[in-house]
Amino acid sequence: MRRLAVVPDAQVYTLANDAGSTDTIPSSVTEVAMQPFLFRIEVGNVRGITTVSSIEAVFLP
Repeated sequence: MRRLAVVPDAQVYTLANDAGSTDTIPSSVTEVAMQPFLFRIEVGNVRGITTVSSIEAVFLP
């Protein structure tokens, strides 16, 4: 496991609360940390520092 910095303007999305919904809604890093779902995370490197620029929940039936 690695810890990475999340840029302040990162786009964060979790799955909607509707049962079985594949829709995502704007969210926060705190909410992502509490979810037991799979997430697609975009990672970049700026001046030698690895950062997260986007986190989006992925629905797997």
